Amino acid sequence: MEKRTIERYNMDINVMLEVHQWEGEGSFKGQKIKGILSDISEKGLGIIAEYPLAIDMFVKISIPKDERILPLIGKIIRIEVIVPNENFKYGCILSGTSLSRQMALQEYINSHFKV
Repeated sequence: MEKRTIERYNMDINVMLEVHQWEGEGSFKGQKIKGILSDISEKGLGIIAEYPLAIDMFVKISIPKDERILPLIGKIIRIEVIVPNENFKYGCILSGTSLSRQMALQEYINSHFKV
């Protein structure tokens, strides 16, 4: 059953993810991996990547081009295996996003997706 109340928009944008995990054994900070921003809303986003990540990891999402709304920080709250051992889709909730960046994201969505 779909729980979302905020509309989500499909995208297909190549992004760079900077991954942060908890401190302690097995932790790592700042590891960079390639991904695809597959969908976005005012509160969350979907990312596809080949690299396996875990729930509660944080990812900093940026793209090679100059975009006003990025970078964004997302906390992974859901993982879906698309192709076993090849692709994973991560559901992320936006975290630590400033009011100005939230407003820029809302403007971006309104100007690109809403009629």
